[in-house]
Amino acid sequence: MMPNWTNFCFVLEILLSELSLMFFYPKKKHFYLLYPSLTVLYCLGSLLIPSLPISTDNQFYLFGKYLFLFLLTIPIQFLSFKTPFTNLLSACGAGYSLQHIGHKITVLLLKSNLFISLSEFRLRLHMVELLVMPIVFVLGALTFGLTVRKNEYYRNKEKIFIFPPLVSLFICLVLNRVAFLEGVDPFSISLSCYAITCCLLCLFLQYYVYDSFSLKNEKNTMAVLYQKDKELYEIKKKDIELLNIKYHDMKKRLREMEKLTPEEVSSLKDIMKVYSTHYKTGCEVLDNILMDKTSSLMEEKVEITF
Repeated sequence: MMPNWTNFCFVLEILLSELSLMFFYPKKKHFYLLYPSLTVLYCLGSLLIPSLPISTDNQFYLFGKYLFLFLLTIPIQFLSFKTPFTNLLSACGAGYSLQHIGHKITVLLLKSNLFISLSEFRLRLHMVELLVMPIVFVLGALTFGLTVRKNEYYRNKEKIFIFPPLVSLFICLVLNRVAFLEGVDPFSISLSCYAITCCLLCLFLQYYVYDSFSLKNEKNTMAVLYQKDKELYEIKKKDIELLNIKYHDMKKRLREMEKLTPEEVSSLKDIMKVYSTHYKTGCEVLDNILMDKTSSLMEEKVEITF
């Protein structure tokens, strides 16, 4: 059985497109050893999956094959990156969209006369993809990838992020199959432009939805902080009111104390000494006896020292 290089190219493109969007995700231990190893093993394994000629009878097989090859990239990303699973699925779907954009751009270039010297279509397709795909992946990393790093997209757990990639998968996998069954050339310029536009819209929608959720979370956080500040303000306000009351009460007491004679002031000091004296021997009964005797001695003007 001949190696299936179409599968090899497809798998490698999907993994690289997903990597361009997920490179700024938190990585698991030994990522730089694990990810290349898994990529090589998977790409080599894909060579063994048979491929059938593109015909009306084989469209369901081709649909299942490409879906299967895509789904097997998800465990590789799961073993390589630290992110919620729903977010992982979303990023993998976005990677498929990016790869499909590159594929359709390649088709549009093939429709031109730039590569007419290569007669065999599949050979031309793979040759042009070698030029187009790296550019598409770099642009994806510089736009959506940097957006991921800036907004920390990988922290999000919202399930709504799965829907744009599902639309992308439908466009990428189903549209070509249906077009072929209906007798429409899946490599036509109009269909390619339509697929590129839809995939780009899905990508922008996916990251726009994330921005919307980020703003919503920020607003919720600000509302919580505002409520906490408001509660703290109310507490401080009550404390200030209580201090004002205490201040006026102390002011009133001072005025009353200014009228006392020196003898009355001295008597108050003696009383305060009694109540300010505390004993902590560890025995409550002994403490009470000492307090009682101290009070009696102070009344008789006897000074106690320890």
